[in-house]
Amino acid sequence: MKRPSPAPSALAVVIPAHNEAHELPDALAALRVALRHPEAAGVPVVTVVAADACTDTTAAIAAHWGAAIVELPAPTSA
Repeated sequence: MKRPSPAPSALAVVIPAHNEAHELPDALAALRVALRHPEAAGVPVVTVVAADACTDTTAAIAAHWGAAIVELPAPTSA
């Protein structure tokens, strides 16, 4: 018989984003709604947006919503 998995003690949600300024607010709002689920109560959550070579306001929007931001540079040619 399989045992149920233990409840997590913390969560990290990582959202990869490349120029997602228009879509990111809806995604972060949906995450907030999901985290209101009773089983998420009391579980610390860190939201990280990986801003992948963004040239728009993705990082600023992520910061406005309280997410941590990791800005990834555009790849350089060799």
